[in-house]
Amino acid sequence: MRRKIVKQGLGGCTVSLPIKWIRENKLSPRDEVELKHQGKNLLISGKGTSHKKQKEIYIKEADNLPIIRSIISSAYKAGYDELFIHSQHLPSFKNINEIINTFTGLEVLSQTKDTLRIKSFLQEDENQIENMIIKMFQTINAMIKNIIEDWDKIDLENIKALTEISIRRTRDYCLRIIHLNNYDNDKAYDYCVLITHLEKIASQLGYVAEYIMEESPLNKKLLLDFQKDYESFYHCYLKKDFGNTNDLWGAHHNKVKKMFDPETLSKLVKEQGALAAHYYNLTMHLRTIASRMLALSL
Repeated sequence: MRRKIVKQGLGGCTVSLPIKWIRENKLSPRDEVELKHQGKNLLISGKGTSHKKQKEIYIKEADNLPIIRSIISSAYKAGYDELFIHSQHLPSFKNINEIINTFTGLEVLSQTKDTLRIKSFLQEDENQIENMIIKMFQTINAMIKNIIEDWDKIDLENIKALTEISIRRTRDYCLRIIHLNNYDNDKAYDYCVLITHLEKIASQLGYVAEYIMEESPLNKKLLLDFQKDYESFYHCYLKKDFGNTNDLWGAHHNKVKKMFDPETLSKLVKEQGALAAHYYNLTMHLRTIASRMLALSL
């Protein structure tokens, strides 16, 4: 690693420190570092202080569990270490604990009549992000295979559990770490969008499974087609080769453009019913993921 020396003032010079080293050591502007002169070498060492982020939230009605989870999820992904929720009507400890268990590293420290205190004990390791994204890709691929193979007897509870417990937990974990560490610098946004739309695909698959169970459609072609496209982009993500990703994106773009022109789409809906709408939504999420993959492979 090389750095240019920059002239500073009368006779002084400065050199920038690697941002990754600064983040790993939790250093901030105005923190001090130790300089040790060893012959022609200059050793720099330093260790910053971890600043805990706290948030207090006041809400009138807290008996709506999805809203409570949304509040906790937003604070968790924003990187808060401790959260205080104040309300006159807090849910039961059992209900709160069920929500907390869907997040990695969160614990309820205390709950009184009108105050809930939640703390993160998460060990924030940005080196796990790539493994977590691959895990999301693989879990969703397994969901697609299960729906296709068990078409007449889909385990809907398992499909929903995979989304609500595995996929969402992984999504929230990744978004928190990316936010706290500005993961991969200017590509942090692209990772956030990719992860968010992977979760949206998982959620959409839950609706697909419900529809198949209720309507018993016989034709699997659309889902088989989506499975093929999904696996192609997944393998492309693993390689992170811009040329391959660009070629795949171009071919997929042309295919979707033809399939989703008004006349063809109208015919598809008549033939496949609501399954065509689900296929359309799944494909649009995959297209968003593909566009972020282009940015990540640059």
